[in-house]
Amino acid sequence: MYFEINTAQAKQEAEDLHTLARRIDTNVFYISALYVSLRLVGAPSIQYVVKRVQKQNAALAQESRRLHAMGTSLNRIADYYYNADAEVARKRAITGSVLNDVFYKRNTNASTSEMDELINKFEQEHPEYAKKLDKLLDTDKENMLTEEDIRRIKYLAYTAEEPYRSIYLSMLGRYVIGNSNLEKGAYYRPYEHTINFTYKDCFENDPRGPYTTWFHESGHGIDDLAELARQDGFDTDDFVGRSKGMDRDVTISEAIEYDVYYNKNNPHSVTSLANDIINKGKSGSKGNINNVIEAFKKGTSDGLSKEDRKLFNAVKNAHQRESGSSPAMEAVTDVYGGASKNALQNSTFGRKGYTHKDSYWDDQKNTSRELWAEYFSYQMAGDKEALQNLREYFPEAADLLEQYANGLATR
Repeated sequence: MYFEINTAQAKQEAEDLHTLARRIDTNVFYISALYVSLRLVGAPSIQYVVKRVQKQNAALAQESRRLHAMGTSLNRIADYYYNADAEVARKRAITGSVLNDVFYKRNTNASTSEMDELINKFEQEHPEYAKKLDKLLDTDKENMLTEEDIRRIKYLAYTAEEPYRSIYLSMLGRYVIGNSNLEKGAYYRPYEHTINFTYKDCFENDPRGPYTTWFHESGHGIDDLAELARQDGFDTDDFVGRSKGMDRDVTISEAIEYDVYYNKNNPHSVTSLANDIINKGKSGSKGNINNVIEAFKKGTSDGLSKEDRKLFNAVKNAHQRESGSSPAMEAVTDVYGGASKNALQNSTFGRKGYTHKDSYWDDQKNTSRELWAEYFSYQMAGDKEALQNLREYFPEAADLLEQYANGLATR
Protein backbone atom coordinates (compact mmCIF):
# COMPACT_ATOMS: atom_id res chain seq x y z
CA MET A 1 0.00 0.00 0.00
CA TYR A 2 1.43 3.41 -0.95
CA PHE A 3 0.03 6.66 0.50
CA GLU A 4 0.48 10.00 -1.23
CA ILE A 5 0.48 12.00 2.03
CA ASN A 6 3.99 12.96 3.13
CA THR A 7 3.81 13.65 6.85
CA ALA A 8 7.27 15.21 7.04
CA GLN A 9 6.32 17.66 4.29
CA ALA A 10 2.97 18.36 5.96
CA LYS A 11 4.76 19.14 9.22
CA GLN A 12 7.17 21.46 7.44
CA GLU A 13 4.35 23.28 5.65
CA ALA A 14 2.50 23.65 8.95
CA GLU A 15 5.60 25.24 10.48
CA ASP A 16 5.93 27.51 7.42
CA LEU A 17 2.35 28.70 7.98
CA HIS A 18 3.08 29.47 11.62
CA THR A 19 6.30 31.29 10.64
CA LEU A 20 4.41 33.43 8.12
CA ALA A 21 1.76 34.19 10.72
CA ARG A 22 4.42 35.25 13.22
CA ARG A 23 5.90 37.63 10.63
CA ILE A 24 2.49 39.14 10.10
CA ASP A 25 2.09 39.48 13.88
CA THR A 26 5.33 41.46 13.97
CA ASN A 27 4.09 43.79 11.23
CA VAL A 28 0.77 44.19 13.05
CA PHE A 29 2.66 45.30 16.17
CA TYR A 30 4.64 47.96 14.29
CA ILE A 31 1.59 49.16 12.39
CA SER A 32 -0.33 49.43 15.68
CA ALA A 33 2.45 51.61 17.08
CA LEU A 34 2.32 53.76 13.95
CA TYR A 35 -1.48 54.00 14.28
CA VAL A 36 -1.23 55.29 17.85
CA SER A 37 1.29 57.93 16.79
CA LEU A 38 -0.76 59.11 13.82
CA ARG A 39 -3.89 59.51 15.91
CA LEU A 40 -2.17 62.35 17.73
CA VAL A 41 -1.95 64.34 14.50
CA GLY A 42 -5.13 66.36 13.95
CA ALA A 43 -4.87 67.09 10.21
CA PRO A 44 -7.88 65.69 8.29
CA SER A 45 -5.69 64.13 5.61
CA ILE A 46 -3.71 62.31 8.26
CA GLN A 47 -6.88 61.09 9.97
CA TYR A 48 -8.03 59.58 6.65
CA VAL A 49 -4.74 57.68 6.50
CA VAL A 50 -5.23 56.64 10.14
CA LYS A 51 -8.58 55.04 9.32
CA ARG A 52 -7.09 53.18 6.35
CA VAL A 53 -4.20 51.97 8.48
CA GLN A 54 -6.62 50.77 11.18
CA LYS A 55 -8.66 48.85 8.58
CA GLN A 56 -5.62 47.19 7.00
CA ASN A 57 -4.18 46.35 10.39
CA ALA A 58 -7.39 44.56 11.37
CA ALA A 59 -7.29 42.60 8.10
CA LEU A 60 -3.67 41.56 8.74
CA ALA A 61 -4.52 40.43 12.25
CA GLN A 62 -7.39 38.35 10.90
CA GLU A 63 -5.10 36.78 8.26
CA SER A 64 -2.57 35.93 10.97
CA ARG A 65 -5.23 34.12 12.99
CA ARG A 66 -6.32 32.25 9.87
CA LEU A 67 -2.76 31.11 9.08
CA HIS A 68 -2.16 29.99 12.66
CA ALA A 69 -5.39 27.98 12.52
CA MET A 70 -4.40 26.39 9.19
CA GLY A 71 -0.98 25.46 10.56
CA THR A 72 -2.51 23.91 13.67
CA SER A 73 -5.04 21.95 11.59
CA LEU A 74 -2.39 20.69 9.18
CA ASN A 75 -0.23 19.56 12.11
CA ARG A 76 -3.20 17.76 13.63
CA ILE A 77 -4.03 16.00 10.33
CA ALA A 78 -0.41 14.88 9.91
CA ASP A 79 -0.37 13.53 13.47
CA TYR A 80 -3.66 11.66 13.03
CA TYR A 81 -2.50 10.21 9.73
CA TYR A 82 0.90 9.16 11.02
CA ASN A 83 -0.49 7.58 14.17
CA ALA A 84 -3.15 5.64 12.25
CA ASP A 85 -0.73 4.46 9.59
CA ALA A 86 1.91 3.55 12.16
CA GLU A 87 -0.61 1.40 14.03
CA VAL A 88 -1.58 -0.43 10.82
CA ALA A 89 2.09 -0.81 9.88
CA ARG A 90 2.96 -2.37 13.23
CA LYS A 91 0.17 -4.91 12.91
CA ARG A 92 0.51 -5.80 9.24
CA ALA A 93 4.00 -4.60 8.14
CA ILE A 94 2.58 -2.74 5.15
CA THR A 95 5.22 -1.88 2.53
CA GLY A 96 5.50 1.84 1.84
CA SER A 97 3.87 2.93 5.09
CA VAL A 98 4.75 6.20 6.73
CA LEU A 99 6.34 4.26 9.59
CA ASN A 100 8.67 2.47 7.18
CA ASP A 101 9.41 5.72 5.32
CA VAL A 102 10.53 7.27 8.62
CA PHE A 103 12.66 4.29 9.61
CA TYR A 104 14.21 3.88 6.17
CA LYS A 105 15.08 7.55 5.77
CA ARG A 106 18.60 7.80 4.36
CA ASN A 107 21.43 9.10 6.48
CA THR A 108 24.30 10.13 4.21
CA ASN A 109 26.71 9.86 7.16
CA ALA A 110 25.49 6.47 8.38
CA SER A 111 28.12 4.27 9.99
CA THR A 112 28.67 0.66 8.97
CA SER A 113 26.72 -0.57 12.00
CA GLU A 114 23.84 1.82 11.25
CA MET A 115 23.68 0.66 7.65
CA ASP A 116 23.76 -2.98 8.74
CA GLU A 117 20.97 -2.40 11.25
CA LEU A 118 18.71 -0.84 8.63
CA ILE A 119 19.55 -3.50 6.02
CA ASN A 120 18.83 -6.33 8.47
CA LYS A 121 15.50 -4.83 9.50
CA PHE A 122 14.40 -4.29 5.92
CA GLU A 123 15.40 -7.78 4.84
CA GLN A 124 13.61 -9.37 7.80
CA GLU A 125 10.44 -7.56 6.76
CA HIS A 126 10.95 -8.14 3.02
CA PRO A 127 12.77 -11.47 2.56
CA GLU A 128 11.58 -11.76 -1.06
CA TYR A 129 13.45 -8.57 -2.04
CA ALA A 130 16.52 -9.58 -0.06
CA LYS A 131 16.67 -12.91 -1.84
CA LYS A 132 16.35 -11.33 -5.30
CA LEU A 133 18.94 -8.63 -4.62
CA ASP A 134 21.39 -11.17 -3.19
CA LYS A 135 20.89 -13.28 -6.30
CA LEU A 136 21.56 -10.30 -8.59
CA LEU A 137 24.72 -9.32 -6.71
CA ASP A 138 25.89 -12.95 -6.82
CA THR A 139 25.67 -13.08 -10.63
CA ASP A 140 28.98 -11.19 -10.91
CA LYS A 141 31.14 -13.89 -12.51
CA GLU A 142 34.24 -11.70 -12.10
CA ASN A 143 33.64 -11.63 -8.34
CA MET A 144 34.61 -7.95 -8.20
CA LEU A 145 31.97 -6.75 -5.74
CA THR A 146 33.30 -6.38 -2.22
CA GLU A 147 31.38 -6.73 1.02
CA GLU A 148 31.34 -2.93 1.25
CA ASP A 149 29.95 -2.61 -2.30
CA ILE A 150 27.12 -4.98 -1.45
CA ARG A 151 26.38 -3.16 1.80
CA ARG A 152 26.22 0.26 0.13
CA ILE A 153 24.15 -0.90 -2.85
CA LYS A 154 21.64 -2.45 -0.46
CA TYR A 155 21.58 0.63 1.76
CA LEU A 156 20.93 2.93 -1.22
CA ALA A 157 18.27 0.60 -2.61
CA TYR A 158 16.41 0.23 0.69
CA THR A 159 16.50 3.94 1.55
CA ALA A 160 15.64 5.41 -1.86
CA GLU A 161 12.55 7.60 -1.94
CA GLU A 162 9.29 6.24 -3.27
CA PRO A 163 8.24 5.37 -5.90
CA TYR A 164 11.83 4.68 -7.01
CA ARG A 165 12.59 2.21 -4.24
CA SER A 166 9.55 0.11 -5.15
CA ILE A 167 10.31 0.36 -8.88
CA TYR A 168 13.87 -0.88 -8.36
CA LEU A 169 12.94 -3.71 -6.01
CA SER A 170 10.00 -4.88 -8.11
CA MET A 171 12.24 -5.33 -11.16
CA LEU A 172 14.87 -7.47 -9.42
CA GLY A 173 15.30 -10.82 -11.11
CA ARG A 174 14.67 -9.45 -14.59
CA TYR A 175 18.34 -8.72 -15.44
CA VAL A 176 21.76 -9.87 -14.20
CA ILE A 177 25.37 -8.70 -14.08
CA GLY A 178 27.19 -9.59 -17.27
CA ASN A 179 30.70 -8.29 -16.68
CA SER A 180 31.88 -6.04 -13.85
CA ASN A 181 35.48 -5.82 -15.01
CA LEU A 182 35.37 -4.17 -18.44
CA GLU A 183 38.45 -2.27 -19.58
CA LYS A 184 36.36 0.86 -20.14
CA GLY A 185 32.82 2.14 -19.85
CA ALA A 186 29.53 0.63 -18.78
CA TYR A 187 26.45 -0.49 -20.70
CA TYR A 188 23.22 -2.44 -20.64
CA ARG A 189 22.95 -5.22 -23.22
CA PRO A 190 19.25 -5.69 -24.06
CA TYR A 191 19.45 -9.00 -25.91
CA GLU A 192 21.22 -10.55 -22.89
CA HIS A 193 19.43 -8.53 -20.18
CA THR A 194 22.79 -7.78 -18.56
CA ILE A 195 24.34 -4.75 -16.86
CA ASN A 196 28.10 -4.38 -17.46
CA PHE A 197 30.71 -2.18 -15.79
CA THR A 198 34.30 -1.08 -15.43
CA TYR A 199 34.81 -1.83 -11.75
CA LYS A 200 37.45 0.79 -10.98
CA ASP A 201 35.22 3.80 -11.71
CA CYS A 202 31.61 2.54 -11.68
CA PHE A 203 31.10 1.59 -8.05
CA GLU A 204 32.44 3.25 -4.88
CA ASN A 205 34.90 5.38 -6.87
CA ASP A 206 32.39 6.50 -9.50
CA PRO A 207 33.34 10.15 -10.31
CA ARG A 208 29.64 11.05 -10.61
CA GLY A 209 28.94 9.71 -7.12
CA PRO A 210 29.22 6.25 -5.53
CA TYR A 211 27.15 3.64 -7.41
CA THR A 212 25.50 6.17 -9.74
CA THR A 213 26.55 4.10 -12.76
CA TRP A 214 25.23 0.92 -11.11
CA PHE A 215 21.77 2.45 -10.87
CA HIS A 216 22.10 4.10 -14.29
CA GLU A 217 22.54 0.75 -16.02
CA SER A 218 19.82 -0.74 -13.81
CA GLY A 219 17.58 2.07 -15.06
CA HIS A 220 18.20 0.93 -18.63
CA GLY A 221 17.24 -2.60 -17.62
CA ILE A 222 14.00 -1.40 -16.05
CA ASP A 223 13.23 0.70 -19.15
CA ASP A 224 13.75 -2.35 -21.37
CA LEU A 225 11.86 -4.90 -19.30
CA ALA A 226 9.05 -3.08 -17.46
CA GLU A 227 6.66 -3.25 -20.44
CA LEU A 228 4.53 -0.30 -19.34
CA ALA A 229 4.39 1.42 -22.74
CA ARG A 230 5.40 -1.44 -25.03
CA GLN A 231 5.78 -5.21 -24.87
CA ASP A 232 9.16 -5.46 -26.57
CA GLY A 233 11.91 -2.88 -26.27
CA PHE A 234 12.46 0.29 -24.28
CA ASP A 235 9.42 1.86 -22.66
CA THR A 236 10.75 5.40 -22.95
CA ASP A 237 10.77 5.13 -26.75
CA ASP A 238 6.97 5.11 -26.81
CA PHE A 239 5.78 6.40 -23.43
CA VAL A 240 3.41 9.34 -23.87
CA GLY A 241 2.58 11.90 -21.20
CA ARG A 242 0.99 15.32 -20.96
CA SER A 243 3.29 18.30 -21.48
CA LYS A 244 2.01 21.47 -19.84
CA GLY A 245 4.39 23.69 -21.79
CA MET A 246 3.56 22.10 -25.15
CA ASP A 247 -0.12 21.71 -24.18
CA ARG A 248 -0.45 18.26 -25.72
CA ASP A 249 0.48 14.62 -25.26
CA VAL A 250 4.09 13.95 -26.28
CA THR A 251 6.83 11.35 -26.07
CA ILE A 252 9.84 11.93 -23.83
CA SER A 253 12.12 12.49 -26.84
CA GLU A 254 9.72 15.16 -28.16
CA ALA A 255 9.80 16.89 -24.78
CA ILE A 256 13.61 16.75 -24.81
CA GLU A 257 13.74 18.37 -28.24
CA TYR A 258 11.36 21.07 -27.04
CA ASP A 259 13.43 21.78 -23.91
CA VAL A 260 16.72 21.87 -25.80
CA TYR A 261 15.56 24.03 -28.71
CA TYR A 262 12.24 25.81 -28.31
CA ASN A 263 11.21 26.19 -24.68
CA LYS A 264 11.17 29.94 -23.98
CA ASN A 265 10.47 29.21 -20.30
CA ASN A 266 13.77 27.32 -20.17
CA PRO A 267 16.55 29.94 -19.96
CA HIS A 268 19.03 27.31 -21.22
CA SER A 269 17.26 26.41 -24.49
CA VAL A 270 18.83 27.39 -27.80
CA THR A 271 15.95 29.81 -28.41
CA SER A 272 16.44 31.51 -25.03
CA LEU A 273 20.23 31.75 -25.39
CA ALA A 274 19.92 33.08 -28.96
CA ASN A 275 17.31 35.67 -27.97
CA ASP A 276 19.56 36.87 -25.15
CA ILE A 277 22.46 37.28 -27.59
CA ILE A 278 20.26 39.11 -30.11
CA ASN A 279 18.66 41.39 -27.52
CA LYS A 280 22.06 42.39 -26.14
CA GLY A 281 23.52 43.01 -29.59
CA LYS A 282 26.38 40.58 -29.07
CA SER A 283 28.35 38.84 -31.79
CA GLY A 284 25.86 36.77 -33.77
CA SER A 285 22.94 39.07 -33.04
CA LYS A 286 22.12 39.34 -36.76
CA GLY A 287 21.78 35.58 -37.18
CA ASN A 288 18.54 33.67 -37.75
CA ILE A 289 17.43 31.49 -34.83
CA ASN A 290 15.55 28.93 -36.95
CA ASN A 291 18.55 28.41 -39.20
CA VAL A 292 20.78 27.91 -36.16
CA ILE A 293 18.38 25.39 -34.60
CA GLU A 294 18.32 23.31 -37.77
CA ALA A 295 22.12 23.41 -37.91
CA PHE A 296 22.39 22.17 -34.31
CA LYS A 297 20.05 19.30 -35.11
CA LYS A 298 22.46 18.29 -37.89
CA GLY A 299 25.40 18.75 -35.53
CA THR A 300 27.33 21.18 -37.73
CA SER A 301 27.42 24.83 -38.76
CA ASP A 302 28.40 23.87 -42.31
CA GLY A 303 26.25 25.67 -44.86
CA LEU A 304 25.28 28.55 -42.59
CA SER A 305 25.74 32.15 -43.61
CA LYS A 306 28.42 34.21 -41.88
CA GLU A 307 25.96 35.81 -39.43
CA ASP A 308 24.15 32.55 -38.73
CA ARG A 309 27.48 30.87 -38.05
CA LYS A 310 28.36 33.62 -35.56
CA LEU A 311 25.08 33.03 -33.73
CA PHE A 312 25.63 29.25 -33.81
CA ASN A 313 29.06 29.64 -32.20
CA ALA A 314 27.80 32.21 -29.69
CA VAL A 315 24.98 29.90 -28.53
CA LYS A 316 27.36 26.94 -28.34
CA ASN A 317 29.86 28.92 -26.25
CA ALA A 318 27.13 30.24 -23.96
CA HIS A 319 25.81 26.73 -23.37
CA GLN A 320 29.25 25.34 -22.61
CA ARG A 321 29.98 28.16 -20.16
CA GLU A 322 26.71 27.46 -18.35
CA SER A 323 27.04 23.68 -18.28
CA GLY A 324 30.59 23.79 -16.90
CA SER A 325 32.56 20.66 -16.06
CA SER A 326 31.02 19.42 -12.81
CA PRO A 327 29.99 15.74 -12.78
CA ALA A 328 26.59 16.97 -11.58
CA MET A 329 26.07 18.42 -15.09
CA GLU A 330 26.86 15.18 -16.91
CA ALA A 331 23.25 14.35 -17.83
CA VAL A 332 22.74 17.86 -19.19
CA THR A 333 25.75 17.90 -21.47
CA ASP A 334 25.25 14.29 -22.59
CA VAL A 335 21.62 14.67 -23.64
CA TYR A 336 21.96 18.23 -24.97
CA GLY A 337 24.81 16.71 -26.96
CA GLY A 338 22.56 13.85 -28.01
CA ALA A 339 19.91 16.21 -29.35
CA SER A 340 22.57 18.04 -31.39
CA LYS A 341 24.81 15.21 -32.63
CA ASN A 342 27.21 16.33 -29.87
CA ALA A 343 27.48 19.94 -31.10
CA LEU A 344 26.24 21.07 -27.66
CA GLN A 345 28.30 18.54 -25.74
CA ASN A 346 30.81 19.99 -23.30
CA SER A 347 34.15 18.59 -24.46
CA THR A 348 35.32 18.26 -20.84
CA PHE A 349 32.84 15.44 -20.29
CA GLY A 350 33.86 13.74 -23.51
CA ARG A 351 37.44 13.55 -22.29
CA LYS A 352 36.28 12.05 -19.00
CA GLY A 353 34.26 9.39 -20.81
CA TYR A 354 30.89 10.52 -19.44
CA THR A 355 29.26 10.98 -22.84
CA HIS A 356 28.41 9.04 -26.01
CA LYS A 357 29.88 9.04 -29.50
CA ASP A 358 28.22 10.91 -32.36
CA SER A 359 26.94 7.71 -33.99
CA TYR A 360 25.05 6.72 -30.83
CA TRP A 361 22.73 9.67 -31.38
CA ASP A 362 21.74 8.69 -34.92
CA ASP A 363 18.74 7.14 -33.18
CA GLN A 364 17.18 10.10 -31.35
CA LYS A 365 15.19 7.75 -29.10
CA ASN A 366 18.46 7.23 -27.26
CA THR A 367 18.00 10.70 -25.76
CA SER A 368 14.93 9.54 -23.82
CA ARG A 369 16.60 6.28 -22.78
CA GLU A 370 19.65 8.12 -21.42
CA LEU A 371 17.71 10.86 -19.68
CA TRP A 372 15.56 8.27 -17.89
CA ALA A 373 18.64 6.27 -16.82
CA GLU A 374 20.28 9.44 -15.48
CA TYR A 375 17.10 10.55 -13.72
CA PHE A 376 16.57 7.14 -12.14
CA SER A 377 20.20 6.84 -11.01
CA TYR A 378 20.11 10.27 -9.34
CA GLN A 379 16.93 9.31 -7.50
CA MET A 380 18.43 6.03 -6.28
CA ALA A 381 21.92 7.30 -5.45
CA GLY A 382 20.52 10.49 -3.91
CA ASP A 383 22.39 13.03 -6.05
CA LYS A 384 20.19 16.06 -5.38
CA GLU A 385 22.42 18.54 -7.21
CA ALA A 386 22.50 16.50 -10.43
CA LEU A 387 18.75 15.91 -10.18
CA GLN A 388 18.10 19.64 -9.78
CA ASN A 389 20.29 20.41 -12.80
CA LEU A 390 18.41 17.85 -14.89
CA ARG A 391 15.06 19.34 -13.91
CA GLU A 392 16.30 22.86 -14.60
CA TYR A 393 17.57 22.12 -18.11
CA PHE A 394 14.76 19.69 -19.03
CA PRO A 395 11.63 21.07 -17.30
CA GLU A 396 9.09 19.41 -19.62
CA ALA A 397 11.01 16.15 -20.09
CA ALA A 398 11.64 15.79 -16.35
CA ASP A 399 7.91 16.07 -15.74
CA LEU A 400 7.29 13.27 -18.24
CA LEU A 401 9.92 11.11 -16.51
CA GLU A 402 8.01 11.63 -13.26
CA GLN A 403 4.82 10.58 -15.02
CA TYR A 404 6.56 7.45 -16.32
CA ALA A 405 7.83 6.60 -12.82
CA ASN A 406 4.37 7.03 -11.35
CA GLY A 407 3.00 4.81 -14.10
CA LEU A 408 5.49 2.09 -13.17
CA ALA A 409 4.59 2.38 -9.50
CA THR A 410 0.81 2.28 -9.90
CA ARG A 411 0.29 -0.21 -12.73
